[in-house]
Amino acid sequence: FAYEAFVKKHTPDKSDKRLFFVAMGQTWCEKTRERSARAALIGDVHPPNKFRVIGTLSQFDAFAEAYSCPVGSPMAPKARCHLW
Repeated sequence: FAYEAFVKKHTPDKSDKRLFFVAMGQTWCEKTRERSARAALIGDVHPPNKFRVIGTLSQFDAFAEAYSCPVGSPMAPKARCHLW
């Protein structure tokens, strides 16, 4: 929804769209030690931040379009999950 509002308000070019996705990824950026990561996998109900970003953006057509990801690549799989 944030992306749709961004596009509607700013009519961004390709570079602006890419920056939107960089900013989204930076929101979840973190450096985790291996021991902490293992503990989080066992005790945290949420996925690791890396996978929150990759999982979300790999399912988003606008991301693949902004970065020209070929269909079938890891960030633009042929079969995508559509929730809304």
